[in-house]
Amino acid sequence: MSTPPTPTYTLVKEIGRGGQGSAWLATAPDGSQVVVKRFEADGIEGPEELADARERFRREYEMTSSLDHPNIIPILSANMGIDNPFYVMPVADQSLRAVLESNPSGLDLDRALAIFQRILEGMSFAHRQNHLHRDLKPENVLMFGDSPRVADFGLGRNIDSKTSTLTLSRFGMGTEWYVAPEQRQSLHNAVKASDVFSLGILLFELTTPHTCQEAHLMRDAVPAQLQHIVHKCLEYDPSARYQDCTELLDAITRAIARTSTAVDSRSPKARAQSALISFSNGVDPAENAALVIEILEQSQHDAELYRSFLPKLPKSFIKAIAESDYRQRFMKILRHYDKEFASDNSDFNYTDEIWKFYEKCLPFFPDYSLQMLLIRRILDQAVRNHRYDGARCFARVAADKWNTDPFLSSIAELLAPLASSEKEFIAAYVADFSRPAEIDRALSEPPTKSQPTTDPWASDNETADTFALPDQADPWADDPFADRD
Repeated sequence: MSTPPTPTYTLVKEIGRGGQGSAWLATAPDGSQVVVKRFEADGIEGPEELADARERFRREYEMTSSLDHPNIIPILSANMGIDNPFYVMPVADQSLRAVLESNPSGLDLDRALAIFQRILEGMSFAHRQNHLHRDLKPENVLMFGDSPRVADFGLGRNIDSKTSTLTLSRFGMGTEWYVAPEQRQSLHNAVKASDVFSLGILLFELTTPHTCQEAHLMRDAVPAQLQHIVHKCLEYDPSARYQDCTELLDAITRAIARTSTAVDSRSPKARAQSALISFSNGVDPAENAALVIEILEQSQHDAELYRSFLPKLPKSFIKAIAESDYRQRFMKILRHYDKEFASDNSDFNYTDEIWKFYEKCLPFFPDYSLQMLLIRRILDQAVRNHRYDGARCFARVAADKWNTDPFLSSIAELLAPLASSEKEFIAAYVADFSRPAEIDRALSEPPTKSQPTTDPWASDNETADTFALPDQADPWADDPFADRD
């Protein structure tokens, strides 16, 4: 059996360059477009400066990868153990700078505040982990539609870090016009309120037609309800500012509430995202978790909500739901998602969304029938769309289960009907794990005739097609799984 290939990325064109390397538009092994950020030693003189640059690149990667939040750029993969380490990110539609440049007369206030609030939600999360950014500006906010994600923690620092201070001469103190006075004197002076200062400049740009260079002279150009906030953000003394992004987020949220009395007419996805962000920030977690579940139940025909929001739920949310009274209701939502959006999926690129989502769910829902449904779908999608990452995921989750009954027999039964070429494809990844002989037999013997399978969610009083919402407080009060835990 062959060894699974090592992922490689084909660099297409350079799209940015900074103190520690370059960013490239690249093609992933599956043909999708990604951004590869590479460390490069060009222009770095001396072994000490080179070591500092490498360490800073490593810290940037570790900090970013540790921040699992919808408004912070995620890292898709990385290789930090080579001479020119790199990490991989999704491709954004544009930067916030591009949004500002395409709207020279200023953004609509509601849109500007929605963007700024989400940036604050991401940075509030980072500050609660004691991470400083130290280079917040529109270029370092990437836009995915109208959803911002904070990026480029190249100057970032964890306040609790015990590691030695790095040399700073090569990397500067931040970006002119955005950097706080104390940080301008020394990057080591930066505190959470330094990030607040930078965000005050950014709020000025978002809500006026003026540039960052004019912020200090024209603070009163911002809408009246925001003037106090901008003035406080831009105080010279850091102790006079909001002390962190959570305080600033609270102030902005109150300002938005005071100026808006309209009924929430946002789409289900936008409302669910807002509730999820509040949950992630520790704001009424039980209430906001319930709201997300409610929106999913009431909007079962909203394809965008189910295809793009549901699979991206963070592990922390899924775990909380699995340990709550909403567990059975979320299992129903999973079943609906699988039937409507996963079972017949032939979209090459969307396959990854499915297996990543199901792998996140598996540890928290021990129900046998649900676990086999998820494992079966991961295998089906990997084989149907020939996704090596999906095949690797199947091998991982199957290896975690196949040493116990009834999973061993069930997994072998999934593998037995595969075509010979499909078996060879899966076997390359299964080979990485110690496995029972029954798995090897299922992969080496000629394909067996596939038997019709019933939906493991179906029961006597509910078929696989049922997703109706009865007119009652709990839309699935007659949940057939209610007594199975």
